[in-house]
Amino acid sequence: MTRSRPGIPPSSAGWPAALLALATFSPLQAHAQTTFSGGLEMRRGDYGRSSSTEELRLPFAIRHATGSWVLRAGADFSRVQGVANAIEREARRTADPTLDPDDDDDDDDDDDDDGGGGGGGGGSPAVSAAEAARSATGLGDGQFSAFYKALSPAEAGIGLEVGTRVKVPLSSADECFITNGEVDYSVEARVSRPVGRIEPSFTLGWTKRGDPVRRDSRCQPIGNRRVDFRDPFYFGIGVGADLSAMTTLDIDYFYREKLLPQSAPLSLLRATLQFRLSDVMRVGVYGATGFTDASPDWILGTSVGVRF
Repeated sequence: MTRSRPGIPPSSAGWPAALLALATFSPLQAHAQTTFSGGLEMRRGDYGRSSSTEELRLPFAIRHATGSWVLRAGADFSRVQGVANAIEREARRTADPTLDPDDDDDDDDDDDDDGGGGGGGGGSPAVSAAEAARSATGLGDGQFSAFYKALSPAEAGIGLEVGTRVKVPLSSADECFITNGEVDYSVEARVSRPVGRIEPSFTLGWTKRGDPVRRDSRCQPIGNRRVDFRDPFYFGIGVGADLSAMTTLDIDYFYREKLLPQSAPLSLLRATLQFRLSDVMRVGVYGATGFTDASPDWILGTSVGVRF
């Protein structure tokens, strides 16, 4: 089965998961091919908080392949419920009053790593505003990419794809549980070498991050102050295997540098099982687990791709 797996996303595994179902479509075609996809994804994580944040996503995407070029565009409709906004889910920093301004009072005396300093003196502390669960629904970030297949394994014995990704917010920055409101740019290269029915790969990239406006727990801006994100490098190591003529398995590990000096890096392991139902339709199921406070605890999803 010809394979060309999409690179691992530079954001918090936020590249629309429906694209996972497209991995078995080859981008090197004599004529143009277009694929539409959609899916359902659930993820959950505490992101260094005392309680969890849950996300339900409906990703959708379009992919166009012509010659050695592959163009993708996607987004998702999301419902987020919990205590961690979009900035905190990527770069939660313990006891940081600039990310959790409701915790600013008595910050030096508060030993709670979750920053829930809503209680003042004696007695049982009240739940702070920063720890109160909230919900938001709307369009998430748009994801756009263009990749060029510089080397083909059939001709060079090794595959090389180079390209760029752009993340664009589709909702207002005031919807801080859906988006951080900033545009990010990434450059990326992926090397692969098929060995029989197995294809190991390595991905390396760098992202120019936008610096989002600092917001309180109600998503209101704090003057003109911004979160000074680092511009991180990221890498992915993966292996794909053709289990049969109709089934493939991909296992990928992704790591992204920390976005703030005191935050955690993103560390994620993902497995994807894909089924070819026909020459034009693919169905995929996937799961992932994170290992840091900047990663979701788990992700589960399914996707369907139809090629025209």
